[in-house]
Amino acid sequence: MVRSATGGVWKFPLRFVATEPIPDDTIKIDAIGLGIESSIGFRISSQSIHPVSYNAYFAADSDEEFTVSPQNGELLPAGTQGSMIRISFTPYQYGKLYQAKLIVQTSQMQWAYTIKGVLPDYNPPRGLSSRPMAGPHPDPRKRSDKKNYIRENLKLTTTAVSSPIKGTKVVNKTYSTNM
Repeated sequence: MVRSATGGVWKFPLRFVATEPIPDDTIKIDAIGLGIESSIGFRISSQSIHPVSYNAYFAADSDEEFTVSPQNGELLPAGTQGSMIRISFTPYQYGKLYQAKLIVQTSQMQWAYTIKGVLPDYNPPRGLSSRPMAGPHPDPRKRSDKKNYIRENLKLTTTAVSSPIKGTKVVNKTYSTNM
């Protein structure tokens, strides 16, 4: 509602849309390896001439592999070197994109930082294999000559043990070609 000095009154409908603020900066932390903590620090100072207490925390959707210390304290006044805030990153698996949003908040000001964890390149393990046996080695695709079972059976003189008529002599039949 707007009022003028002469007594006029005007009403205007207002609609406000609040969105997430744009991050103040992006910080990348290079990991040393899996399960090993990597840290980076930066300095920040208050915007006033007096020290100001702050809280530093990660947004709820941040990866848990990131930590911040100290989580609260005092920001040194403007014109000084500022207070040190350290971010640590400890990755536990390859293939994941690690990301977090750090918020540093005072009673009068708020800073937001996008934190990205960068993994080292994966190098597969390279073990030593056992030494090969002294050669020359036969080609495994070439086995012994194929057995001709029909020729082997023609050489038999008696039936086998597994035959229903065990041990019977095999009779050689001769065929005549005279007809």
